[in-house]
Amino acid sequence: MADRNQLANEKKALLDEAKTIETNANAQIEAIQKEAQEQLKPKSERIVAINQELLASIDEEAGIVKE
Repeated sequence: MADRNQLANEKKALLDEAKTIETNANAQIEAIQKEAQEQLKPKSERIVAINQELLASIDEEAGIVKE
């Protein structure tokens, strides 16, 4: 059986590897989220513009005039 120092060193190495994996995964997640936000921004802006146009049309039909 391995001695305690060897086991402690192995445990530390495994924890270090796990932390590296977690750090890399978080960086990848952040990159994916940033890319998705960049792709979604123009679509979201267009949706807002469409909503404004629709609301203006509805207001116009209802006789609501913006001053």
